[in-house]
Amino acid sequence: LQPSTATQLQRIQNASGSRISGRMNLNQCPEFVDHNIRASFEFMIKSVSEAQPGIQILIHGYGHAIPTGKGVVNFGPWRFVGPWLRPSMTAKGILDPSVQAGVIRKMIDVLNEMLKELAATNPHVHYIDLRNLIKPKDWINELHLTHEGYEKVADAYMSLMQTMMTSDQRHALEASHASVTKFLNGDDSAFELNRP
Repeated sequence: LQPSTATQLQRIQNASGSRISGRMNLNQCPEFVDHNIRASFEFMIKSVSEAQPGIQILIHGYGHAIPTGKGVVNFGPWRFVGPWLRPSMTAKGILDPSVQAGVIRKMIDVLNEMLKELAATNPHVHYIDLRNLIKPKDWINELHLTHEGYEKVADAYMSLMQTMMTSDQRHALEASHASVTKFLNGDDSAFELNRP
């Protein structure tokens, strides 16, 4: 992180500016998102658009993650690759799970509102709101979804992408999807090369 970004993150975490403060200053969250994360998205959109003029860009702002303390690998009391959210909250003295969830919800909502505004000012940027689509049962750990959760997200992306496609593009997509499905089910005939 750049020093200014790190400083602003610290201001969000420490309401009083003290490292031992147990409170998080969520009032700083919109400022951080608008000055840092927005600038990063604007840079990405500009760079991609310059490299590929006319390209359509799809973005989302995540769902309401749940600070459960689950990592990617959980073995007894040990956690490997994560967790990410609950330890940060606990270190700040935020121990009530409902308060922890509320903090994450607020931060995700601020991020999503910024992305929605960003898409509204860029005609080739399309925002997908996943907050009501992803349910608590769709989380396998603090940051990753279950297979079913990812399928929901993929369906949301596919639905939006299909509205941007020509009829020929949709038919080609359906044909390739059918071939991939066959392959995943053990039928690789669609991918075989012509043999003498």
